[in-house]
Amino acid sequence: MIQMYPKKTYRPFLFSLVGFSACLIWVTEFQTENVTADDVVASDTGSLLAPVENISPETIRRYEKLGIRLVQGKHLRLFTDLPADKETDRLPQAFDLAVPQWAKAFGVPEKKWQLWKLNGCLMQDPERFRLAGLYPADMLPHFRSGFSRDGKFWMHDQPSPYYRRHLLLHEGVHGFMTSFFPTDSPPWHAEGMAELLATHQWNANGFDVSYFPRKKTEVPLLGRISIVANEVGKGNILGLGEILSYGANAHRNNVPYGWCWAAAAFLNGHPRYQERFRSLNQHATGSEMNDAFMKIYNEDWEQLEEEWLLFIRELEHGYNLERAAITYRDGRPLNGNEASVSLAANRGWQSSGVFLQAGETYRIRATGHYFLKGDQPNEMWDCDPGGITLHYRRGYPVGLLQGLLKSEQEKTEFFTGGKDVQALGREKRWTPTRSGTLYLRINSQASRLHDNSGNVEITVSRIDSDEKGRKRGGK
Repeated sequence: MIQMYPKKTYRPFLFSLVGFSACLIWVTEFQTENVTADDVVASDTGSLLAPVENISPETIRRYEKLGIRLVQGKHLRLFTDLPADKETDRLPQAFDLAVPQWAKAFGVPEKKWQLWKLNGCLMQDPERFRLAGLYPADMLPHFRSGFSRDGKFWMHDQPSPYYRRHLLLHEGVHGFMTSFFPTDSPPWHAEGMAELLATHQWNANGFDVSYFPRKKTEVPLLGRISIVANEVGKGNILGLGEILSYGANAHRNNVPYGWCWAAAAFLNGHPRYQERFRSLNQHATGSEMNDAFMKIYNEDWEQLEEEWLLFIRELEHGYNLERAAITYRDGRPLNGNEASVSLAANRGWQSSGVFLQAGETYRIRATGHYFLKGDQPNEMWDCDPGGITLHYRRGYPVGLLQGLLKSEQEKTEFFTGGKDVQALGREKRWTPTRSGTLYLRINSQASRLHDNSGNVEITVSRIDSDEKGRKRGGK
């Protein structure tokens, strides 16, 4: 706290006077920026968006005496008590680079957002902002990290530059949605999109939001993937329907942020579901989102939930949604006694196109060599369907050929690495206890699928009763 007055006796009165005066300035000078999309379009001169230069020098000096300075960009006016440094001073630049991407995600035309601007406070010592009248703490709910309301936001400083920037963008998305959505979105959508559109990568190649982190070190302290992985590990598994049902108070703790980010990232990144999800974000925003969501995914809801369960059970940094997407195709019974299948090592679960009957005995043989991404940057592992027993993933050798039967009648959690998954390897005799389409994959991390290469050649054959009898007789 900066000591402004030498006599302790007068400090309470003078601080109150300063705080009251500054609060009037905040209300009178900044409320003009709480505008709707229609207001922005109707304004030719931009008078509704009072430029920062219109703040009186006396006001700026008053804030500076309290240790609060102003950094600004085209779309952000940020008051902060953080000292000047590269990371803090380029926050408005990050904000400005993100706004056009938010507008594209929500289908907001440029003429509506080009004059849009948000006011914010980045606070290391909230008491300074309270005294300045910039932080009406008694009028706001308690918040742990950040809060947005009426074209303004407040956020506490964060321990890493990345997460500070992430939180600022998160609150910015809330402000953007509030400005351009006719009604409030359901909690999962409001928070999920704020998390999705705040998760970013900034490097020499540009600034991108909706970024799926490839490494934990890229997003220090973000922890969304860890939240979901920890919940799944404890058996707290949420279906998409449960996430859609989050209430208004759900986000008072941190866990729902992880689930909402995961849902938005899954829908935005999955090749089969992303087009519909992105269309919803542009045409069914606000309170209509949930009804429109259920309607547009109704026909393939079971597959959507199935792939969601696979995603959250195997979620990791760099998870490749496109490569890990399940290749669905109904199988057919063997035409004759044998069928040949080619399996790509750089994809997730793939339908063999073969339908196996319960009680029948089959021989599954696999041949071929393929290459899997190793642990080191340029390392590739030569592998065959038997896998690499020096390296294990989820209880199976890396590279092992795996299979399972998907029954359309029986509703269960397929594809999740549980008891239904069979270790096929180079050869296996299998008498399934239920009928279904045979699905196959190479046991590989979803984050490494992009770098894998090669194919496995598989033969599925029915073993007749004579051969089974000879096997039992030892002949």
